[in-house]
Amino acid sequence: MVRFGTELEGLVTQGAISGFAVGAAQAVTLLPRSGPIALLWPVWLAGVWAVGWSVTTAIGVEVGDRFTVFGSAGAVAAALLTCALPVLLVHRTPKESRS
Repeated sequence: MVRFGTELEGLVTQGAISGFAVGAAQAVTLLPRSGPIALLWPVWLAGVWAVGWSVTTAIGVEVGDRFTVFGSAGAVAAALLTCALPVLLVHRTPKESRS
């Protein structure tokens, strides 16, 4: 049975679990390019997605409507918290493969 809790604790938990799952899938791809630091990505993304739901809830979005993803304010927060990844990847990519 799946509960669809809309209280902050439930949304943060949902975000953390979903973020970890997505981060784990991404880490498989990141590992060859970034090395062992990629293993931290699922943990980081779990926190980022939890923050996304926290921000969405904090600004007053009616989460009782049971949205499947956090809103634009949460997305902006998540984007800001993950913007270092492209920079890391550029600096970790071998020079001959850069265009």
